[in-house]
Amino acid sequence: MQDSRPVSTPGATNVVLTQRSDGDDARTDFPFSECVGKLLYLARMTRPDIMTAVCLAARFTSDPTGQHISALKRILRYLVGTSSRGIVLGGKSRPILRIASDASFAEDMQQRKSTTGIIAMYGGPIDFCCRKQSTVALSTTEAEVNAMTEGVRMGIYLRTLIHDIEAAPLPPTFFDEDNQAAIAVVVGRTGTKSRTKHYDIKVRFLQEHMTGDNRKFELVYCSTSNMIADFLTKNLPTPAFVALTNQVMRGSVGETECITRAESGSAQAVPQATMQHNNRS
Repeated sequence: MQDSRPVSTPGATNVVLTQRSDGDDARTDFPFSECVGKLLYLARMTRPDIMTAVCLAARFTSDPTGQHISALKRILRYLVGTSSRGIVLGGKSRPILRIASDASFAEDMQQRKSTTGIIAMYGGPIDFCCRKQSTVALSTTEAEVNAMTEGVRMGIYLRTLIHDIEAAPLPPTFFDEDNQAAIAVVVGRTGTKSRTKHYDIKVRFLQEHMTGDNRKFELVYCSTSNMIADFLTKNLPTPAFVALTNQVMRGSVGETECITRAESGSAQAVPQATMQHNNRS
């Protein structure tokens, strides 16, 4: 693969990986599981840009076909051309913890489950994940709420860790979200409604940590084009993929697009207790 032609993205946007059908031959001549394991280690340690493509291919480790092997080889071709990339931590300014979550609705074509993408920035990416949701979401709002719940859980742990290291209280952590309906449910929801009551506990959990005077997270609206967790939910076209991964892997979190509430064009804080959302059946 060292002499292969590099590609600009680790995953093709026009290819949907599917389970082996009756007409496909099983492939046992390629070390699929070994390759997936090594790529997962690389993605988890220093290369978040390949996390999504690797996780999507890893779903078919038990019964790979030629299509799945081609997907892995594309990741290797991408790594050939980007061998110098990696995580850069630190910067000139003091790091600020910031978390972004996103979801790709019903991305899994077999089970119709959505995919969660979460990334935490603290002078660079310090934690991130791409994970298929455990339940089938009935709407994009529910999928986003599921992703936000996982993001808050990650944020609580990271806030505790940073507090123990710095021995100083932390201000509310900025939490980026690009779905207006999900924001409205969390911030402005006044009671159990027919469309959201089946995930009411998650909404209450988010409200506990994102609203009120003692909130731990400052919910911020971020446009989809600047949502840095988007590349962790699905394979993106080259321009969007390059723009988002450059924001994540170039260093200081202070350089990202969604960094201050003053940048109202791309990110703005959500007013507390002013946004109302009514879900009527």
